[in-house]
Amino acid sequence: MSRFSHRSLLLVLASLVMLALASSAFGCTVCFGDSDAPIVKGLEASVIFLVAVTYTLLFGGVTTFILLRRRARRLGELQTASVSDVRSH
Repeated sequence: MSRFSHRSLLLVLASLVMLALASSAFGCTVCFGDSDAPIVKGLEASVIFLVAVTYTLLFGGVTTFILLRRRARRLGELQTASVSDVRSH
């Protein structure tokens, strides 16, 4: 047999074994169980927490850049005003 046919035979046998054992693979309680189980409630709480942390960090970053831009604009106006005051004297 050629090398290709050995690999094909091995692939077919592995597929058959996986199909034979597929009935013993059950989903967890999230997929196929009680939707009020403690693990499901814990997963829901963790997802909500992670979403809240993500949006809090994003909001904080955007707010920081907005405040820095306002501060830079204010400093630019103060410098322009002080330069014009010096020139007028």
